[in-house]
Amino acid sequence: MVKYTGFISTLIGAGVGTLLTLTIASYNAVPRRVYLRDLTEDGIQDVIITYGGPTARSPDKRAVFIGQSEGDFKSLEELQQEQQNQLNNKAEALLKDLSD
Repeated sequence: MVKYTGFISTLIGAGVGTLLTLTIASYNAVPRRVYLRDLTEDGIQDVIITYGGPTARSPDKRAVFIGQSEGDFKSLEELQQEQQNQLNNKAEALLKDLSD
């Protein structure tokens, strides 16, 4: 019997003969498919996970995680929030410069 924990993890070589576990996603669904593709064309694999709703006939939903250079992954939501924060900081700096 397979027990689903709601976590998607990857194993990363530690370089000393051991593997480190890195959790890249947490949600309350059973994954149906997992794809590895370089969506951002940066040479780093990204992860696409499809999962269903409460019934087998529910349409698939998806979660996308973008591979980072450090070996971890960020969700699209995390990346969008980071970009929004960066733009807000630039706008604040510009407005401050203009008011001085």
